Amino acid sequence: MIVSHRHRVIFLKTAKTAGSSVEAALRPHCGPDDIMTKAVPPVVFDGRKALSHNEKRGLTKLGIYVPGGLWRHVPQIAGFYPHMPGRQVRAMIGRDVWDSYFKFSVERNPWDRQVSLFYYRHRRRDPKLEFENYLTSWYSWLHSNRIDNWDVYTIGGTIAADRVLRFENLREDFAEVCRMLGIDASLPHVNRGPARDHSDYRDFYTPRSRDIVARWYRNEIEAFGYEF
Repeated sequence: MIVSHRHRVIFLKTAKTAGSSVEAALRPHCGPDDIMTKAVPPVVFDGRKALSHNEKRGLTKLGIYVPGGLWRHVPQIAGFYPHMPGRQVRAMIGRDVWDSYFKFSVERNPWDRQVSLFYYRHRRRDPKLEFENYLTSWYSWLHSNRIDNWDVYTIGGTIAADRVLRFENLREDFAEVCRMLGIDASLPHVNRGPARDHSDYRDFYTPRSRDIVARWYRNEIEAFGYEF
């Protein structure tokens, strides 16, 4: 997640959409007062920019350590973090900044995105785990088998970003944003996950698993016209 006062832009980072690549491309163009979260949580805020937990171990705005995933629920204490929802960002930076800055995010075909998550979080831990079992098993539910990107760039169920780029056309879409911002940046490929067994995400699905993903992500599918 980035809030650049220099360029008056806010990047809302979604999961499995090359968000780390977008951050890496924008970071060199940010100023000393810009907010830039890093990939290692929890992220804290020292009044100038976001710092990683490894850089400021246990530090928060009030000097209180916030354990585990609880920091996501108390950003006023723990500070900014990578996949922070827009409603929390707005509360932290204020309505005037939020309303006057250009806000963008990235979205991806949910069926493709779910396979990417499967490989990134689960398949490398358990090579024998089958995709449909991953979607339905209680163990996978305990280890985050669902992505909530919709909550990142919407507020109250309405898209709050000025533009949501398409992962499928990301280089072209991002280049257009850079031209608008007046910066010269290109996307590196960072945070690469394990290689897939098949190149086509549809090869992983049965009718049942296809319908599960359709139910989970019906908001994104309807908003952006994604199809299996």
